Amino acid sequence: MTPEQHNIIRCQARKCIGECKRATSNFVGNRDSVTRPIILRHYDQIKAICQPFSRFLVEMGRVNGILKDN
Repeated sequence: MTPEQHNIIRCQARKCIGECKRATSNFVGNRDSVTRPIILRHYDQIKAICQPFSRFLVEMGRVNGILKDN
């Protein structure tokens, strides 16, 4: 993966995280029902670059600081 592609994935992950946080800020209940469609919509925009869905989820974890780079 080129650095440009990696930057595109990180940028899309940041946008997705921000939208998920805004959608769930005052939400009570099952957050998966709200966040899953948002994540899938953002993934569809970069599907050609980031082939496995799990790679996008890992990148979201890295941007959030939950996962660390090796």
